[in-house]
Amino acid sequence: LRLLALGFIISSLNIYCYDVVVGIGKTKEATHAILWSNLVNVALNLLLIPFFGRVEQGYLGAIIGTAIGSLLLFLFFLSTLRKHIAYRLPLRAWSLGSFSALILLGIGLYIVRSGFPIYLQIGVMIFLVLALYVPLLFLFKVTSICELQGLYHSFFSREKTEEANPKNHNL
Repeated sequence: LRLLALGFIISSLNIYCYDVVVGIGKTKEATHAILWSNLVNVALNLLLIPFFGRVEQGYLGAIIGTAIGSLLLFLFFLSTLRKHIAYRLPLRAWSLGSFSALILLGIGLYIVRSGFPIYLQIGVMIFLVLALYVPLLFLFKVTSICELQGLYHSFFSREKTEEANPKNHNL
């Protein structure tokens, strides 16, 4: 299950990286990378599933094959991004945000296991998210006020534009 979770994380990063690679106009390279990754995945599955199937754990072979195929795809996308746009993953921001979330998760787990009433648990968790997690995101510079204001204005500026130029659907 841990390997499957790792594969899920890598696959999620692959979706993000794929969008960026296609966005910079490298669609052909992205398609070839996905093709090769899938071929490696199938080949590893053909080798590893029967190997682990001897001990009745063939699913483990599929998980390992898929995780390796996803990892190879991620490494290709990362090298393509570094080559064409000098991209670096925001590992510091991700790790600090994850660390903050893990602290909050640990506190939440303690609260759930302590047997408090559910309404108290929910109230405490909402308070912790607002009082600890959000300020930690700003403290570790995972996000900024300017970034949130930009998102806010881009969201509401579309709404105002649609109100100013209503489309007549009755024609």
